[in-house]
Amino acid sequence: MKKRLAAALALMLLVMLFVPAQAVECQYEITQAFVDYLDTQGVKYRWEGVDQDGDEHIRISFGGKNMDPIVTDWYFDNARGRVVVRSWNVIDYSISDYYYLSAALDEANGTYLFVKFHTDDTDNSVTAGYDMPVTGSQDAEQCYEILMRMINILDDVYPQLSKYDITD
Repeated sequence: MKKRLAAALALMLLVMLFVPAQAVECQYEITQAFVDYLDTQGVKYRWEGVDQDGDEHIRISFGGKNMDPIVTDWYFDNARGRVVVRSWNVIDYSISDYYYLSAALDEANGTYLFVKFHTDDTDNSVTAGYDMPVTGSQDAEQCYEILMRMINILDDVYPQLSKYDITD
């Protein structure tokens, strides 16, 4: 009997280690609605907490055909009624490729009007961003659509940017 109980407890511990808890309690209505919506869609995310600016931060990672992983950071800014989405360090580039990379980013920005790509000269990386006004829980489904759109755009653009990635 003790062996069965020990085996059952060990199995439960293994399950708890490999199945992350999704339930989080958020301050902001939109953040809570978004994580609840992610839960219904089976999307895994990591609650990063509240940052120094008071924004609630969620990290979502997906695998793509061209770019893997595709990581997006979501900052819900309740005071300004917006969500700021960033994909940091899409690539790291050499300063000698800056001119050619800028042309590739201009092309991506012209093709994809909502996601904006720019260089971060402090660490020679490319960041993709999307900012959206949010007013409440009714925007959760729209946030999910933005997530899917951003993932697809990043995956589409990555082959053109990867030519300049010094980490490959």
